Amino acid sequence: MLRAGDGQEAGYSLIELLCVLAVFSLITLVAVPSFQGARGGVDERSAISKFTDSLRSARQLALTTNFPVRFVVDLDEKSYVVPGSRISGHLPQSLNLRIRTAQSDILPDRRVSLRFYPDGTSSGATIDIAQSDHRSVISINWLTGRVEMEER
Repeated sequence: MLRAGDGQEAGYSLIELLCVLAVFSLITLVAVPSFQGARGGVDERSAISKFTDSLRSARQLALTTNFPVRFVVDLDEKSYVVPGSRISGHLPQSLNLRIRTAQSDILPDRRVSLRFYPDGTSSGATIDIAQSDHRSVISINWLTGRVEMEER
């Protein structure tokens, strides 16, 4: 580094700048892949939270419109929709989805129709969503229609 008292302007040499750039590049090469791996888990957890919020929105829709609401889940596509509303979405294919509910709620083609009623009740279900490092269990209480999520 040049000093201000030498009769020249203070600053860094090209070699010093290239060394700093090389060190920064190495750090980036090591750090970015590890952040991308961590982000995958964040995306999956975000999708599970959105799914849970969509179930709660379907319950609220039944209460406010005074009409029964169906929440249809396609187990193969890992998608969900409330017909006639804006509530819909997809879960990542990397998630393992399992639903325990009444036999009458199971539709052809590996689809499940969960029902929420205007009086606050529901058809009830337990939804297990597993990913590589953790598991979420969503419970829909048949008597109250309340949707609760627990992470394990």
